[in-house]
Amino acid sequence: LSHLRRSVLGTNWIKPEIYQQFAKEILKIKVTISHITSSSTSFWTIGGNSDDLTEYGTSYIDSAKLLEKGLNRQDPRIIIFLSHYRAFTDFCRCGFS
Repeated sequence: LSHLRRSVLGTNWIKPEIYQQFAKEILKIKVTISHITSSSTSFWTIGGNSDDLTEYGTSYIDSAKLLEKGLNRQDPRIIIFLSHYRAFTDFCRCGFS
């Protein structure tokens, strides 16, 4: 029956050590993961940094931060502000608005 069990990232009955092992073996990053709970809230924190900005991260957010967002069931959001108005208007003129 063990093959019928399913879980999602951030499930609180999975120990932080298991997520740390996942980060080490799959993401190739060394981080410390903690699950913090109180009577009104529960969230995951990740200590440490990742230099991974290409394979599992992006040039805007590293894999450790993406994992933390996933553990907390948050959508990663990246907002890029254009430094020049002209760049934005050129983009819109090309039909990408």
